[in-house]
Amino acid sequence: MKNTSSLTLLCVVVLALALLVSDASAADPARFKQFLLQNVFRDCPPVMPLSYNIYPKDYFARIPANNRVPPQLEIKNPIRVPECDNQMIQPGPLNAYAFQTEEMIVRFGLNIYDGAVWMTALSVLGEYAPTFNYFDEVLVKHKTCQWQSTMGDAPCKGVECFGECKDTGGGTCGLCYGPRGKNNRLAGNLAWFFKSISPLYRIEGNIDKRCPKLGRPWTWNSWQPVLGENSWARLIGPLQSAYLKVGKDMSKFPDDVIRFALNYLPSLKQMLIPEIGAVLYTPYNSYGIKASCTGDGGAEISTENQASTLAGLLMLRQILTEKNVYTSKLALVNTLITNIRGFMKSSWNAEKKFFKNGGLYNYETKEFKWFNDFAVDCQTWSVSVLGPSYMEDAFGVSSVIANWNATKTLGGYNYNPRTNTADGLGYDGSNSESRVLSGEWTFGAINMLRTLANIYTDPNVQAPLRSEADTMRATIERLLTMDVPMDGGKFKAIKYANKRYFIPFGWYSNSLPSTASTGWGVFADADFNPLYLGGEFRVYGK
Repeated sequence: MKNTSSLTLLCVVVLALALLVSDASAADPARFKQFLLQNVFRDCPPVMPLSYNIYPKDYFARIPANNRVPPQLEIKNPIRVPECDNQMIQPGPLNAYAFQTEEMIVRFGLNIYDGAVWMTALSVLGEYAPTFNYFDEVLVKHKTCQWQSTMGDAPCKGVECFGECKDTGGGTCGLCYGPRGKNNRLAGNLAWFFKSISPLYRIEGNIDKRCPKLGRPWTWNSWQPVLGENSWARLIGPLQSAYLKVGKDMSKFPDDVIRFALNYLPSLKQMLIPEIGAVLYTPYNSYGIKASCTGDGGAEISTENQASTLAGLLMLRQILTEKNVYTSKLALVNTLITNIRGFMKSSWNAEKKFFKNGGLYNYETKEFKWFNDFAVDCQTWSVSVLGPSYMEDAFGVSSVIANWNATKTLGGYNYNPRTNTADGLGYDGSNSESRVLSGEWTFGAINMLRTLANIYTDPNVQAPLRSEADTMRATIERLLTMDVPMDGGKFKAIKYANKRYFIPFGWYSNSLPSTASTGWGVFADADFNPLYLGGEFRVYGK
């Protein structure tokens, strides 16, 4: 009896130690390093990260026909296609091409936001060589293996939807930054990057499915410069990475990174609409965003994109102020910060307690029409950047917690109304039906909760915030973390989502190993806040 008790006690101790070791291992951000280092394109220089790893390899082949193109985007009538020798192409091949395009962009593409997360995460892990090779060779030179330029700087020849120019194919009307007019070009490194770039332009071995008999390879077709992605690529990613590289010693902050960020400011000034205080989502004539004049991307505003831009500008202001350099630029930086904060304040839905996700500005009437859609990241990033002090002054003392309650209710994965908790978050307000779990967007909530818990001083407020963050982190570990076979090894990564789901803001989530989700996993496990310079769970003051 005595020996049995001793053996039982020993087993309990061993099990407890094993669990402690397991927990410590699970929280080690370095376990994601090899996936981030290996998930890159190396076939021709420069080496650059990719947004996804296609595993299993036949992932796209497994997707059933009824889940390849969302019904609302399905083409139902024939279209004459210049790339197919002006043949009339039937809906079947056109929809097959739409699905092919998604696969090619996912397989060979890099969203430059993902690139910024990648470089910041590797910097957190102390891997500066690949980070700054990407910065120097891809971002600064704005080139890839087959692309001569990754910038949306085609000369503006008039806004197509206003009848000022007719696109005869290949984007002949150019890109028009800011208010209507034919001289709204931004050239070279003053222009915005396309949001999705690739080492490749022609994807050999993948025949264009619109007209397969012609035997022509699929070629890259995503040409959209977008504010949010550019703010991460021009500001947040490089500024965070450089600050970490110099050991957070502001006196050693590299001048070339500051100048790279400063080159972004003229475009923000040109794209700012002072009447509403927001920066436009994308230039006029952006490929694929041409529905109507007021619906054209050039007149669209995204609240989440404002939050990203605000975070980057606040970091830049801190650097210019503390390092006491380029101080003549501070007036513009402060103007942009004030305007964007004002817009974000106006986006608050006082009845529903969430930030509206944006709207459309009409240059003719000077009117702004709000979207009333709910987006998860619009909430978590806005709260993380604005902070509780600003929100409570603007919207009331209970606004922060009310917003979090609304976010869980509308976007929560496995939301439990009895306990008012969720295991994670999805993308939009239909998650009680769709039950999609987003890795990246749940990490955005974890980051917000930890920031709030660090700022609030009441233990009764801090404890549930930290508990919910830990629960969500455990959910991601359990449902989205996986081993990915790569280059003879298996490396830990985090999926973008638990299933394929058409996000109503315009793209599919796929259950694939994701650079963005994995990078945010590094942030969470390293206790690093990417929205504050140096990673502290703090918020900038006014």
